[in-house]
Amino acid sequence: MREKEAKAGMTLFSGSLTTLDRNKTAAEEAIRSTFTRLHADLDARQLQLLGSLEEKKHGIRKTTELEKEETEFAFAELRGFRELTELLLIEGTPVEIAIKHSVVRVF
Repeated sequence: MREKEAKAGMTLFSGSLTTLDRNKTAAEEAIRSTFTRLHADLDARQLQLLGSLEEKKHGIRKTTELEKEETEFAFAELRGFRELTELLLIEGTPVEIAIKHSVVRVF
């Protein structure tokens, strides 16, 4: 009788091990699949973020270059205005300067 109970227990235990192995294998596959999907999602997100960063850098660089050109143009205008102002202080009004440099004749 004890032998029958032991064999029955072994059969039950053996079946549990088979089920345990199947469950373990299924769990391992699910884990691998999940990590593969997560890895792919992370790679895609990384590429998206790097692309966005590159676009922002390009935009900032373009804006900076335009602002630099505008600043240089404004500086040139201010320099020209300063030179004209200095000339006016030294030589007089525009009419006086034109007469002095023989740009116009006085009749």
